[in-house]
Amino acid sequence: MAIGVGLSSRSRLATSVLVQMAAEAERLGYDWIFTNEHGNDALLTAALFGAATRRAAIATGIVNAFLRHPALTAASAVSLADATGGRFVLGLGTGHRLVSEVQLGIAIDQPLARLRECLAIVRGLTTHGQVDFEGRYYRARGIALMLPPPAQPVPIYLAVLGLRAAQAAGELADGVILNFAPPQHVAAAIAAVREGARRAGRPPEAVKIVCYLQTMLAPPGAEGEALRAAQGILAGYGRWEFYRAMFAASGFAREAEALARAAGPEEGMAAVSEALVRSAMVFGTAAECAARVAEYRALGVDVPVVYPNARHARWDEAIRETIAALAPGHR
Repeated sequence: MAIGVGLSSRSRLATSVLVQMAAEAERLGYDWIFTNEHGNDALLTAALFGAATRRAAIATGIVNAFLRHPALTAASAVSLADATGGRFVLGLGTGHRLVSEVQLGIAIDQPLARLRECLAIVRGLTTHGQVDFEGRYYRARGIALMLPPPAQPVPIYLAVLGLRAAQAAGELADGVILNFAPPQHVAAAIAAVREGARRAGRPPEAVKIVCYLQTMLAPPGAEGEALRAAQGILAGYGRWEFYRAMFAASGFAREAEALARAAGPEEGMAAVSEALVRSAMVFGTAAECAARVAEYRALGVDVPVVYPNARHARWDEAIRETIAALAPGHR
């Protein structure tokens, strides 16, 4: 049974340290290694992870589809597939409006429509090495890669939160990536993915389900510290409407409403109940966290991804502690 690990730039650790951790995770038996993209270059980081490993799949979780032209994304994906011996998986998503529109001035109105066009170009180039496309948002006229296409098309996974996006991913993608998803939402999202695949005439099981399990170890004696840290993390993500909507639909409407009203970090943390922490995150002792990983597998998640979070300021220590505690040999 496959298991992954996510190594996040949120840790503010040097890239060289994350590369060492990727190699360590592979030695511990992890089958997938993911990198995110937030204040870093996910594709470059993936290349470095690939060079430091030999067996594990290397995936982006995720690359913002709108920050690069799809032709450039495709060229990077083909290069990465070649350099890793076919181990690379391209995870794409629409990103956050705050980053794309407010901070960078890149319009992302109609994100699903834009993503469909992006995928058409990336698919054409990563499968055939050339594409001729004219869309509403993107153009790729007579574009050809100066690289041989991979022996097998590069798998493309899409990050999804809402059920409409999950259904579209079932139609278009090789896999989906869920995040901060309570079990109730995972079940609904998987059903939507399967329905999208059926409507597109695809075998529903052909679309792989990946779920980021935002993990907070809480060893005996450190439960309060870990809970406060987890509440702070969820309060930060609770600023985004689509996360609040997911929480509300999963039985946490009161918390979602309080998060929407929160005027600052302290009010945000107060809005996050322990029940929401234990539902949206993998929280507790190593044994409790391992049981939650098994719970997500039972729901139909093909690749649960342990995504370490720190209850204190020592991120390097927290990541190593978490990946060791939940490594395949320890489960």
